[in-house]
Amino acid sequence: RRKKPVERPAIEPLHLADNGIDQVGRGANFVCLKSVIRLGSIVSCSPILEELDLWGNDIGDVGGRLVFEFLQARKEAKLSSMSLRVGPRMNSETFANIQKLGSGIKKRKRGKRGRKKKK
Repeated sequence: RRKKPVERPAIEPLHLADNGIDQVGRGANFVCLKSVIRLGSIVSCSPILEELDLWGNDIGDVGGRLVFEFLQARKEAKLSSMSLRVGPRMNSETFANIQKLGSGIKKRKRGKRGRKKKK
């Protein structure tokens, strides 16, 4: 008899691009860090999450350092590498370190555009 294959949970990307996670408004700096910390707990512990898109969110220097720390914790836990895209509005060293630990998100190619040929 053959063993039934083990069903694994589907690997889904987490796209949070341009959701307004930024440091604008009353008490927004605290809210931004709070949301990055919550997101980081998912990033550092979840083996299912393999893609994260934070482009367009101004998480700042402190948020960038937190994302870097969570990626390091993920690497130390020996979880698979993660595709990550963040905005460059942070310290250049922090941004470079994040890019080293998280590979870029591959963009999907679109189909050919144009008119159909007449026969």
